[in-house]
Amino acid sequence: MDCPYLDVSGDFIKNGITFTDLNSDGAIEVTVSYQLNCTGAIEPSKIKTILRDGKTKFAIRGESLVIPVGHEPFGGERTLDKELLKPSNGLYRKHLESVWDRIYIKKMR
Repeated sequence: MDCPYLDVSGDFIKNGITFTDLNSDGAIEVTVSYQLNCTGAIEPSKIKTILRDGKTKFAIRGESLVIPVGHEPFGGERTLDKELLKPSNGLYRKHLESVWDRIYIKKMR
């Protein structure tokens, strides 16, 4: 993350971490979400949510939706891995989107 003259921080998002068996194969899938921030202004955080199923990895990448009090919201864009668009990966996509929807809003006071 490029943040000239600003402090950079990163954190795991606790409610973006899950352990599931979406495909009922007896193996656990792990989902982890984290955010990267530049401090110094009100800006969206960079967010990535990753699901690992063995050697298979899927991700949603984007930024938080910032909702400043008294101002228009901004940010909130996201991009899904191309593999998530395949119908055979619908369970993974649905799960990752539900995790994303839980974590991507950043309300400002």
